[in-house]
Order: sequence, then structure tokens, then C-alpha cells
Amino acid sequence: MNRSKRYRFILLIMALLLFSACNSSSSSSGSTETTGTLYIGITDAASEDYQAVYVTISEVQVNKGNDEDGTWEVVASPNATYNLLELVNGMIETLGVANLESGLYTQMRLILGTEAEDELNILGQPHPYANYIIDPGNESHELKIPSGYNTGIKLVHEFTIVAGRTAELVLDFDAHKSVVRAGSSGKWLLKPTIKIIGTVENASVSGIVQDEEGAPIEGVIVSSQIYDGIVSIQGSTLTDENGGYLIYLEPGSYSIVAYADGYAPQCARLEAQYNQDHLQDFTLIATTTGTITNTVTAAEGSIISIQFLQTSPCEAGEMIEIETLNVAMPDDAEDPVDTVTEDFAADLSGGTYTVVASDGITTLTRENVLSDTSVTLDFTTP
Repeated sequence: MNRSKRYRFILLIMALLLFSACNSSSSSSGSTETTGTLYIGITDAASEDYQAVYVTISEVQVNKGNDEDGTWEVVASPNATYNLLELVNGMIETLGVANLESGLYTQMRLILGTEAEDELNILGQPHPYANYIIDPGNESHELKIPSGYNTGIKLVHEFTIVAGRTAELVLDFDAHKSVVRAGSSGKWLLKPTIKIIGTVENASVSGIVQDEEGAPIEGVIVSSQIYDGIVSIQGSTLTDENGGYLIYLEPGSYSIVAYADGYAPQCARLEAQYNQDHLQDFTLIATTTGTITNTVTAAEGSIISIQFLQTSPCEAGEMIEIETLNVAMPDDAEDPVDTVTEDFAADLSGGTYTVVASDGITTLTRENVLSDTSVTLDFTTP
């Protein structure tokens, strides 16, 4: 049994054990079965920028309604602090298992905690914050949540609970895109990017990434991407010390992209089938590296997303994403100004890029950008 199927099997057995116990109780009382079981887990799309990304999850709630007037029901109360960077390559952490009334559910909500659990972090120290990163220099930075803690993170995703059956859902938490890097303001933000996947009908892709001499490469970003006029990342991970990777996929068509600084990106097309485990190895070829400096002018306190795209080597007419920066513009409450300018650098392999930047309202595109050059992104110019 390969790794992805082994994790699915363990998750299913856990849920079925709980369901069997509850079902035995209802059967003994002679009642008609009207409930099913929901399993909730969490995994992560990886980031190579930090040593750890810690989030504290208080509750997971679900809702049958279409708006805030619906009734929210708690399905998991982990009250635990998780290092998202440990949940890669198919690793799934259980958040909870619950019995629910059968029917269609339309929304889910993740409530983040304000107090970390009483455990030590990867540095052997108590958690200094409930939600924070540890950078490469062993410094901890608290992650502020712009929307606050009370309203939670709303996830619109329909799923059906069938009486007597188990539904499995996994929250795929993209740490790389969720952490908004601090500029000169020094403020780090958490704007969670989460995709909900159903493990029962999932596919997976796994393989080995090596160099031209056949040696495994650790720390390669492998992602599943869809291009529909824009590039969207559906899942990603980092290769382990053996060059291995694993990504869960919903059935569909993808470009599987492997990239690391100092290597030319490689990709392969994949038609992911229901409940199938696909294999895809990559050999990366060394190339030059460079730095693209992005000079951004935007409203004070705004959050800017900057994508670095290249022409797809595996599908004509499409683009693939190589890197994304999510950055926070300075916000000085004591000396407010309308706009600010700041530089943000991206280290990339040599080549030509299309830079696409957005402040959530306006999108700016710069084409034919070479590495080791500068780009001006001015959101104040109509």
C-alpha cells in the first residue's frame, strides 16, 4: 500500500470506528439512523521561506445555511497549535471526527485561537504567540490577523452527509500564500489561503526529483497548477531528503511543475483520475540565478500579491507560476500618508518572466522581464 492510500486508510478507519460506536448505541435503542460521520483533517502546501509556520486552531464549524443567518455547528475543537511545515508530502493531522445530521452542508468556518498550547516549538522554546513564523535566523514573528479572531475564516464548500456513511474532508492550508511578508513596517500578517479537498475521491501524484547526475534534490517546490487565463495553484509540497514528493489532487487536468532556485523549471501534463495514484519523476537542469527587484507604489497598509510566471514548457499557449510574493506595504499610524513606495526582491532562476501584481482591486502586468532587473509597479497611476 503506497503512502497516500495508507493515510487515507488510517483516516477512514478512525472515522468508521467512531461511527460504529455511535451506530451501535442508536441501534440498541431501536431508533432510525439519520446521521453520518464527518472526518476533518489538515495538511499544508509547503514553503521554503521559513523554518516553521505555527497556527493555533480553536474550532471547526459547519453550516447548512447560505448566509450568516444559518446555524453554525461545531464539528471539531482541537484547541491545538500546529506547525504547518510538518504537514507536507501527504501528512494529514486529525482535527476531529463528528456525527452530523444527514443533508447538504454549504459552508465551513475555521476559528483561530489566541493562546498557544503548552508545548515547545522546533527551537525547544515555549510558543511566544498563538500564530507566528520562525525565520531562517531563528527569530519569531507574530502573525497578525487582519479580520480578527471572532468572525473566523469562512470557507464556502458544499458537502453531503449521508446517513450511515463517512465523509472525509481535509483543509489544505497554503502557508506560503497565507503569510504576508513584512516590509519596512515590520508587521507580518496571516491571510489564510485554504482549499478543501475530499480524500475519498481524490487522486494523488508522487515521484522523485533529481539532478542531471541522478542525485536527489531536497527542497524542490512541486505544485499542481491550472491555467485558465490566469495561473492558480491547486496544491504544492517540498521534496524530502530523498527527493520524494506527494500531492493530493481532485480529478482533473493539471500541469505538475517542479522548481528550485538554480534550476530550470520542469513540468508534465497529468489527467488525474478518481482514486488513482499517479507517478511523475523530474530531472532538473542547473541554470543561472538572478534577482528581480519590484519597486511598488501603493496605498499605505495595502497587501500586494506579485506572481512570477513563465511560458509553460509542457503545454503550448499556457503559463506556469514559478514564485509568488505576498507583501504588506508600510502603515504608519503616527505619520499617515496616502501612498508609500517600497522595494521587494525575488530571487529566481535565469530566464524571462511575466510579472502580474494585484492589490485586490487593480492588476498590473509586466511582460518580458529578465532576471537581474527591476520592475516598477505603481498602483496610484490610472
